[in-house]
Amino acid sequence: LDSKDIVYADKLIKQSLELNDKNDYAYFVAAKIYAALSWWEKAVESIKHAIELNSDSLEYKLDYARYLLNSSELEEAIKISNSVLKQNSNLIDALLIKVEAFMRQQKFSDADKVLAKIFKLDMNSAKAHFYKAQIFKSDKKYIKAVDELKYAIEIEPNNVVFYENIAECYFKAEVYDAAYQFYKEASNLDITQAKYKYMMAKISVIQEDSVNAISNFILAKR
Repeated sequence: LDSKDIVYADKLIKQSLELNDKNDYAYFVAAKIYAALSWWEKAVESIKHAIELNSDSLEYKLDYARYLLNSSELEEAIKISNSVLKQNSNLIDALLIKVEAFMRQQKFSDADKVLAKIFKLDMNSAKAHFYKAQIFKSDKKYIKAVDELKYAIEIEPNNVVFYENIAECYFKAEVYDAAYQFYKEASNLDITQAKYKYMMAKISVIQEDSVNAISNFILAKR
């Protein structure tokens, strides 16, 4: 959306809220719309109104924590997540928000403790395996990171980010054949990303495969 669309959307939201400013669900939906527009300040403001009108809703509080996370208000996001966890200590979405906040703060030990709890509750969280992989990557344990990412792919086989991260790990570990294959998989999933073809070309140069190097560089330039 361009700036005119956003202004128009904001106008419509305000008009709908004026019709019933005591409807917590209306503020909740408004916050969702602002979030879809990446207008995080407005999303936070709207969801706070929803919570003021209905303080019992865990869904509202979870969204509040997510919007704070996207606003880089990390400590506040952790605080709200903790308040949710006091009501339901096993809520994986709240735990994942804490993990992401800790990861952004580079508090990997804290993130790892929360991940351990998530895995006890559910081994099938693709996001949790992805975050665990990032912790391994931070320690340069690239093959262990790959193992976690492969778990994530089993759960979400079409998530291009997982393939890209595996390729990156193999590249850093100098396992070039595997890196090439996973960059190729990522490219097949998202043909708009020239960076995958560029990395395939770079690997071909390292492996002294001039034909593939030239071919992939040409494709990356398109």
